[in-house]
Amino acid sequence: MADARARAQGLESAQKKAQAEVKQAEKQLRDAEDRVKSARMALDAAKRRSQSVATEVQEASKSVEDMKRAMEQATKELESLFSELPKS
Repeated sequence: MADARARAQGLESAQKKAQAEVKQAEKQLRDAEDRVKSARMALDAAKRRSQSVATEVQEASKSVEDMKRAMEQATKELESLFSELPKS
């Protein structure tokens, strides 16, 4: 009888230890899921910023090309005006 009681207490102790380990593992899992969620949110934000920067770069490149064309046109017009000036 004493052996059975000791064995039951040992099993109860092992069960409590296992339950505590399960709770700890569940907590670690929740923490890991929270970190993954945070990482995904950060990744999504980084993707949006990257896309925004890419759009800004495209717009800036277009502006530079437009300015180059405007400068080329202005240069041609100035050259045309200078060629029409009387030479002294």
